[in-house]
Amino acid sequence: MSTAKEIHYGTPSSDFPVPIEESVTVYFHNFANLSSAKGKCVRSPIFTAVGGNWEVMLYPRGANKAKTGMVSVYLKSKSPAAISRKFSIAVKARDGQALQKISKTLSFHPNHNLFMRFHDYAKRGDVLDESKGLLNNGTLTLIIRITSAPALKPRQYFENVLWKLFLDEESADIAFQVKGDIIYAHKLILKAQVPEFAELVEMFSKETHMSIEDVDPHVFKIMLKHVYGQSILVHEWEEHSRTILVASGKYGFTDLKLEAEAWYMKNLKLTADNAIDELLYADGIHCILLKKTVIEFIMKNGDAIMRLLTQDYKKLLN
Repeated sequence: MSTAKEIHYGTPSSDFPVPIEESVTVYFHNFANLSSAKGKCVRSPIFTAVGGNWEVMLYPRGANKAKTGMVSVYLKSKSPAAISRKFSIAVKARDGQALQKISKTLSFHPNHNLFMRFHDYAKRGDVLDESKGLLNNGTLTLIIRITSAPALKPRQYFENVLWKLFLDEESADIAFQVKGDIIYAHKLILKAQVPEFAELVEMFSKETHMSIEDVDPHVFKIMLKHVYGQSILVHEWEEHSRTILVASGKYGFTDLKLEAEAWYMKNLKLTADNAIDELLYADGIHCILLKKTVIEFIMKNGDAIMRLLTQDYKKLLN
């Protein structure tokens, strides 16, 4: 079984037509028995696509910065020149569907930025779960689609610079002790992105940690990831939207709170049983849109809710 793929040797002239988009399929056979330690990767052969040379790095048990139980995927530029490309990575499932798709536009520079990193690309348990069909006879199949893209706009370039500083201990000037974990950040970035939180932590430093005991370390890193210009992944929202909503409201991550509220509402299933609790919750954390949505639900389902409240009241009397 083979697929057609053009191979180029040498560096093309500036007038040589470079493909606008190419798709490469990379197979990682016997996935379950690949590298058994976190931080260890397996590498694909180097391939050429859309005028660049690339290598896929798969961390079957997650890169060092990944959450426990995750699979990480990196795409490394092996090209000698700076290039900008748009990428998407997807798993080709057993039934042929492209699942777990994620996209990003990034500029690569041989002296500064060589990697596109997806630390928490997929849950290892989901990949190994036969019922989900992500493996085909034990093989994990990744579809790498690469599209030519213009050079990054100033904002995108700035976001890339921010991302390189994320959790960087050497350049950090403030540290947080989050339930025992030490997490590093930069006051200037906090001041620009979350000024209310920056004001709260101004008195602390890299040596005099600010203690945070009411947020999970992984969730706090997700919040900081947003501050450093990166999108929060869908599975992270699905697992942590309620926690992020509470923490971002408490610590003054205003933009993140609005986004968390939208995700929480998206995943919320209102019923006659939980409507009153959700109303009190929304009021307690000052979420106007959530409160409005719950009130509208209560107005439409008032009879059912009143019956449940009456039943609960009678139980108390008995």
